Amino acid sequence: LKLTYHETAAHLVNNFNVSQLKQRIMMMNKSKTPARKLAKYLSIIPLVLLLISVNSIYAAQNDLKDTELQNPPPVKKDSDEVFIVVEEMPVFPGGTEAMNKFLAENVKYPVTAQENGIQGRVICSMIINGDGSISEVQVVRGVDPSLDKEAIRVIKSMPNWTPGKQSGKVVSVRYTLPVVFRLSSGDDSLLTKEEQRELANRGEVNELVIESKAKEAQNADEVFVVVEHNPEFPSGTDGLMKFISENVKYPAEAQEKGIQGRVICTFIIGKDGSVSDVQVVRGVDPLLDAEAVRVLSSMPNWKPGKQRGQEVAVRYTFPVVFRLVGGESKDVVKAEFPGGNDAYFKYLADNIKYPVIAQENGIQGLVQLYYNIDTDGKVSFVKFEKTADASLDKEARRVIESMPAWKPATSNGKATRAEYMASFIFRLQGDEGSGFKSYDGETPEDAIVIVGYAKQK
Repeated sequence: LKLTYHETAAHLVNNFNVSQLKQRIMMMNKSKTPARKLAKYLSIIPLVLLLISVNSIYAAQNDLKDTELQNPPPVKKDSDEVFIVVEEMPVFPGGTEAMNKFLAENVKYPVTAQENGIQGRVICSMIINGDGSISEVQVVRGVDPSLDKEAIRVIKSMPNWTPGKQSGKVVSVRYTLPVVFRLSSGDDSLLTKEEQRELANRGEVNELVIESKAKEAQNADEVFVVVEHNPEFPSGTDGLMKFISENVKYPAEAQEKGIQGRVICTFIIGKDGSVSDVQVVRGVDPLLDAEAVRVLSSMPNWKPGKQRGQEVAVRYTFPVVFRLVGGESKDVVKAEFPGGNDAYFKYLADNIKYPVIAQENGIQGLVQLYYNIDTDGKVSFVKFEKTADASLDKEARRVIESMPAWKPATSNGKATRAEYMASFIFRLQGDEGSGFKSYDGETPEDAIVIVGYAKQK
């Protein structure tokens, strides 16, 4: 190169011109880049793209969080409040009878439950909104998944109600509805006589009994215990009592021995209104039991009961009371609780409890029941005279049946069975200014008052 570009004269400037020969020599001496290095360089490109994508997603999430933090939580309006007890409770279109008819016609007893002998009371709660619609149907106390599911299904299918009101305004109300699934067969083998008696004497509000039937009303031998329309004596209840009093003949031997009491009988009122199959469920003495069966068997035809618009046979429970004139004379001594009358009231007050489920649902009322003191002093339940709710009835019966043995009543010096009544008032109290209305109904003089606290949501 020096020889090629050799010049004798010195120049003051450099034109930076390089010949083609020099460039060729430089390229020949330059080392080549291996292929694997090139592959490494190319692999960097996807990594760079991945980092850019991750960074973009992270930035987008941060922007979303910032937006959520800027939005305040929704404010709960007064209209969203759900009441348990209001001044005007919600009403099914047509009233309670129409509601029972709707449920009776739409509830289908699950086949699996019938085959497995599953029955019981499904207690459901629901919210009746301000527009009358039904929402949030829940099972408070279930029996079996199949029965629970059916109860929820039919309640959800109900039409809109007339909504409840508080202070003149339409409000949402949580409502409790028990649905009783009870199996019924020709011989009532799944129901004890005591259960039959309780069903016949219990008049619980808002309770519907759904009976399973292998064959619908076409089965002429089927006997119902609870129906939509109960049988009626031709001249009503007063006429029935008059007929019994005019036709009962007090056995002379029973009068001489001072025997008296209540004979509980059941009988079937057929589809034609005839009376048959008179039986003694709880007797007092063979003499009185036989007379009760005789007079009930002599009754005229009744107006038959109806189920789903069809006349059906119904098993009916009726007590016949035999009471001696002057039964409170000196020859008759009442049964006595251990420790006397004061100890009796103290025992009841100390042992009865307000059911939690009743407090949570604002349930209160008067419960009256009859019980017997047998000749050995043991206490046995007879029947409910007045009921308020299944939970309250059950608690009142529990405390009565838990009493210790009494000193039995005597007649002419001999121990005899005696019947008594107990009254319980379950009353709730709410916070001051809450607007909760405590029980203000009938208050018997000797009633035991159980006070609970109204839990409001």
